[in-house]
Amino acid sequence: MQLTPVADRNVVYNFHFYEPFEFTHQGATWGYEMWRHYRGVPYPVDAARISTALALIDNPRAREEIRFYGQSGWGAARIEQRLDQAAAWGAQHNVPLTCNEFGVYRLITDPADRIAWLTDVRTALERRRIGWAMWDYAGGFSLTRDGMNDRALDDETLRALGLQATGSLSLPGA
Repeated sequence: MQLTPVADRNVVYNFHFYEPFEFTHQGATWGYEMWRHYRGVPYPVDAARISTALALIDNPRAREEIRFYGQSGWGAARIEQRLDQAAAWGAQHNVPLTCNEFGVYRLITDPADRIAWLTDVRTALERRRIGWAMWDYAGGFSLTRDGMNDRALDDETLRALGLQATGSLSLPGA
């Protein structure tokens, strides 16, 4: 990391965490063109499930990227390693950190894989005493069951975030 902190103890440094994008942004129609082609991308990486995903992807470049992802070893340990880098920078400069965005686009992502990734990221952030906020409340990465129509909170997502799931919470006025 190249950032030099400012001499102000009131500053909190933040970052976003969406790695690996092949998993977290599969099916997304904005940003990187290949995201829209990714389908069935598992987390954590699993060779058999990568083969299944490759059969679902018709774009040759996207297929090659998912093949490479399949060799990447993404899982809890890799997330821990990536977040160690941020934590080390914060410790080196004696500054507070927060991850003010992380999440998984839920349109086509396997729900169990999404929950595993959210759990792994939240747990790794908390182990490093890094504050966090998931993106977003009611949209494509939502904390709700269906960000556009059903604004009731998703119990599995709440549990992944270490929050109490009651099944009855919803956005006021929804």
